[in-house]
Amino acid sequence: GKLDIPAEPMLNGVLTGLVSITSGCNTMDPGLAMFTGFLAGFIYLCASSLMKDLKVDDPLDAVAVHYFGGAWGMIATALFAKEQYATSAGFGLVTGGDGTLLKWHIVAILSVTLWVGGLCTLLFVPMKLLGYARVSEEVEKLGLDEHHHGGM
Repeated sequence: GKLDIPAEPMLNGVLTGLVSITSGCNTMDPGLAMFTGFLAGFIYLCASSLMKDLKVDDPLDAVAVHYFGGAWGMIATALFAKEQYATSAGFGLVTGGDGTLLKWHIVAILSVTLWVGGLCTLLFVPMKLLGYARVSEEVEKLGLDEHHHGGM
């Protein structure tokens, strides 16, 4: 029979691979770069499922693609960066480094998570409490395009 692969998860998996290799593309050998991108597709699937389980309203899967893909890319860079390509911050743990780069990349991921999470909380919690975070159920069922723009 015919293989039926849904386009959205496949394309988002590819996009997550591209996001994940961006931080380390100049520090890894091509094989490790491809491995980083390949593994990112599976990370996307798990992250997307987690966001749905947590009932996070993210219809474009931006968190799964960009946050989780970017975090994996930072970790992959700290694991696979080759000494000949790396800077004075160190090189990958798997490629002979001492873990310094991994420690700093974890600090960076945590810092960005706290900064963005804190600012989003300051912005979106008051919006939710004031009733500005969602459209009415009627508009939601009708669709925003139809309601705001008169259709497509």
